[in-house]
Amino acid sequence: MAMIKTKPQSKWRKLGAATLGLAMVAGLTGPLAPVAGAAPIEDATQLSLTPDLIWDVDVRSGLARHTATYQTLIWDLQELDGVMYAGGDFTEVVAPDGTRTSHSFLAAFDLDSGKWISTFKPQLDGLVYTLSVTADGNLVAGGEFDGGVALLDPTTGAAIAGFDPTLDHSWGNPAVFTVEAFGNDIYAGGRFVRGDDAAGVQIDVDNLAKLDIATGAVDPAWTPSVEAVLYGDKFSERIQDIEIDPVRGRIYVGGLFGSVNGDPTSGSFAVLDPTTGATIAGRPVVDNPVIFVYDIALDGDLVHYGGKENFTITVDADTFTRQTDILYTNNGDHQVITPGANTLWVGCHCWRAAFTAPPPQNPFAPPVDAVDVNAVIGIDRATGEVLPLTFDLRGAAGSWDILEDANGRLWVGGQFTRGGDRRLTGLARFSVQQDPAGALTACAVERDGTQALVSWEGNGELAGADRYIVRRSVAGGTAFWRGRTAVDARSFADSDRSGALSYTVEAWVGPTLVGPVACVENIVGTPTPTDLRSALVTRERVVLNWVANGEIEIARDGVVIATDADGWYTDRTVASATTYVYEVRYTGAADWSEPITVTTN
Repeated sequence: MAMIKTKPQSKWRKLGAATLGLAMVAGLTGPLAPVAGAAPIEDATQLSLTPDLIWDVDVRSGLARHTATYQTLIWDLQELDGVMYAGGDFTEVVAPDGTRTSHSFLAAFDLDSGKWISTFKPQLDGLVYTLSVTADGNLVAGGEFDGGVALLDPTTGAAIAGFDPTLDHSWGNPAVFTVEAFGNDIYAGGRFVRGDDAAGVQIDVDNLAKLDIATGAVDPAWTPSVEAVLYGDKFSERIQDIEIDPVRGRIYVGGLFGSVNGDPTSGSFAVLDPTTGATIAGRPVVDNPVIFVYDIALDGDLVHYGGKENFTITVDADTFTRQTDILYTNNGDHQVITPGANTLWVGCHCWRAAFTAPPPQNPFAPPVDAVDVNAVIGIDRATGEVLPLTFDLRGAAGSWDILEDANGRLWVGGQFTRGGDRRLTGLARFSVQQDPAGALTACAVERDGTQALVSWEGNGELAGADRYIVRRSVAGGTAFWRGRTAVDARSFADSDRSGALSYTVEAWVGPTLVGPVACVENIVGTPTPTDLRSALVTRERVVLNWVANGEIEIARDGVVIATDADGWYTDRTVASATTYVYEVRYTGAADWSEPITVTTN
């Protein structure tokens, strides 16, 4: 398998904090957008495949006209100064306990806790497709709203005074799918046909424009033309992504189009002059029937690009010579590409096999060593191999953006229906796995028709946990949140209901899952209405649970075998296939509880 020859370098347009300095190459003059240090996920195989329990987004607006058939909730993510911004087509933010708050199109989340930041309140009248950051730390949003591009204060979301773009479409709001802030300009691409210059004169533009970063005025000297291509049964064109290459002084443009500036060799992927908009000779080979490039990622001396049908290609940035085998999936377009510290991340609406192979390769006939994936693919940058990562995600539209954050976690935005055996709709985050040893070791459920008592064993404190979360599934359906307890708790009382119920208990460190355990329904006898509540039986032990205040004596077959005060006792001196009778009472009291009879396995 071909090696990926590269040095670790993150996609600069996706990061924020310090600056890279000045670029003075072929018309690209000025400071680059703010960037953070290299993404720190050293070993992606150490990531938990279960999403963290953080805030989410939900409920599409119904306002999309350019992407009405898409189900995507989050289109783009942007990290800046300890905050993760998410733009998309949503009208609610959702707390981990299911509480919903109205908030539309662009939201901010704390990088550490994953909590929604309610003080960030941009006033946008349509969905957000793309995000970028200016050199002075302002947030740029592009989307399907009035003007097409917004310049926002990253703390409050307020519009920056003086910036008033006027991009428009022939039949309504524009769709800006990609924005790149660079120096004194913002490059924008999507579906729009006009905008005003600095004098307020309306000029024609063709799905590509360069805006003044202070005013939003269109640069009349940069107006490349975009020609349509037959797609399905009609001619269509759109710019899906722009990537700036400051070292080589050029701009890469990808999308659905037959050509740019009439150049017949520029379909789907074009290389443009940043000052004039003219087409620059040379570009990667875009193999038929590939006619739709969704994303382009500059990665040091490499360029990655991918799209429809189901592919990601890596080429040398100077010669455009293919450097590796093509990454294929047997279903689902590749919608985003993000170079991480040691992993090349690819997002897609693919839910089965991913593999690398030389072209031509039928992506619907994967080899036997293909890796099953769910919306996110990781490629080892040292070996070029698909990593064995099957993230616990379900959905339809899948991933539309992926980021490694400054804390060594992986953020994924798009559209999903579940993750971690719970409802998850638009935003997922994955952390490095914690050691679950001792967090949870056993769980039992006792039902009496009125109450379902969930009882567990564990040492969550020793595993670093700070709470337990109880979830319930009815009749084999999705497990939903039922309650939260302190880390020193050992039981949770839920209302009983008819039908088959199953419970899980999870130990959490902040937003990170450290260990789940399935609860076994106790079938060793009828629960008593007095002190002794349940018993969990295995071959080598019997675990007793009771409700009381004070020291308790535990008797087995009429003989006191122990005293305890924490509501739990584990009898490890039992033999297999043997029947025992247990009772408890307060120390010194005369009366025992009603007995529970237990037969070990």
